[in-house]
Amino acid sequence: MRRVWWRLALLPILVVVQYPPSVTFSNVRTPEVVEALPLPPVSASGAWTYPALVIGVEDPPPVYKVAHRTIHPPPDGSVIGWAKSVIGVPYVSGGSSPAGFDCSGFVSWVYWQTGVSVPGTVAGIRARGTVIPASEARPGDVLYWGTHVGIYVGAGLRIDANRPGSSVQIRALYGDPVFLRM
Repeated sequence: MRRVWWRLALLPILVVVQYPPSVTFSNVRTPEVVEALPLPPVSASGAWTYPALVIGVEDPPPVYKVAHRTIHPPPDGSVIGWAKSVIGVPYVSGGSSPAGFDCSGFVSWVYWQTGVSVPGTVAGIRARGTVIPASEARPGDVLYWGTHVGIYVGAGLRIDANRPGSSVQIRALYGDPVFLRM
């Protein structure tokens, strides 16, 4: 059976449906709903900010289509793989989707792709994470600076959605971040 899921804009539910492999999107009439999963709020206000229908198919792997972007899942499904898959997505204040991210929306979205629920605020991410020494940090751990979060890439690098006018990108670490394990 082919499992297909979709999420409609502004609805905090992920619907998973199941079809025989021979069924295509063009001839679907009444799919069998096998799961309806509530999604955690991913913006500071608790509002959903996905601007479009997001569709994925598990066979082949899920593909995100948001506005003009197509985001393919990384082969390894890792935190770093998902984070790198959205390099170039613009910074959007309160953004929590591939249409645009702020720092906490980016971290929350990336972890959600790997099956880990992480709050959509900087304070929530800090409260959820376990502080670890920098010497024990691994790629994929979260970096916390008090008012900003990002993801540790390794080798003194981070990936984050930094500020208005920028986009998701890999940059050098700065200051003295707190390393968090989710």
